Amino acid sequence: PPERARRRPERLDPRGRALLERWGYPHVFETFRFHMTLTGRLAPEERATALPLLAEAAADLPDLVIDAVSVVVQDGTAPFRLLRRLPFSP
Repeated sequence: PPERARRRPERLDPRGRALLERWGYPHVFETFRFHMTLTGRLAPEERATALPLLAEAAADLPDLVIDAVSVVVQDGTAPFRLLRRLPFSP
């Protein structure tokens, strides 16, 4: 109940409420939109706590290098097209 209340079902449309009831989250299937939550710099004490946890969680992941962010757009049902690629500095 507290998690359901946190999702504010009174503000959802009927489909969102139905998804929340069935799956516990209102933004699944056709209502899902990719998003990333970004954060600012961690304080040294936060970093000291977070880094070992992240290292453990990522230990079994294959090596992955992310060297850029790409912004894409889609017009209607057309294929996605690259709007801009923003490489990270080395």
